[in-house]
Amino acid sequence: MTEVEMVGLRSKKQISLYETAIHHYIGQLFKRDPRIQVAVEFENGLEADAFCICLISGRNPKLFAIEVNKQLKQEEVLRALAHEMVHVKQYRTNQIKYVKDDVLWEGKKYPTRENVKSIEIYLRSPWEIEAYTREESMYNNFMMDYIG
Repeated sequence: MTEVEMVGLRSKKQISLYETAIHHYIGQLFKRDPRIQVAVEFENGLEADAFCICLISGRNPKLFAIEVNKQLKQEEVLRALAHEMVHVKQYRTNQIKYVKDDVLWEGKKYPTRENVKSIEIYLRSPWEIEAYTREESMYNNFMMDYIG
């Protein structure tokens, strides 16, 4: 069973909403429960809205951390979580791996975000294209099920 932990929030209502969203996104990304652990930490001062890291890599990664900018509004958090959960899926299925100063996407080397000349180039990477493409529909599906 997938475990989700929220850190840095006090509102039980927000925690419940974000946990529900993550489980909903998992249902959209995986045919069955991937049996993963996701720790979501809300922090001030992040340069990005959110980011995801695989804490233990390997053939079958199961432990992930998502950091979210605490200044985001609720809708922005829900969208960011959808985006980052796509990255969780990419790590879990070994589409993406970080090896030293490179990113391996389906076996092909790409520079890391820190090693590209501009953020625009990074945002055109295949893993970001997939995450941005799926983010909107995942968010909309969640909102229809949650509100509707």
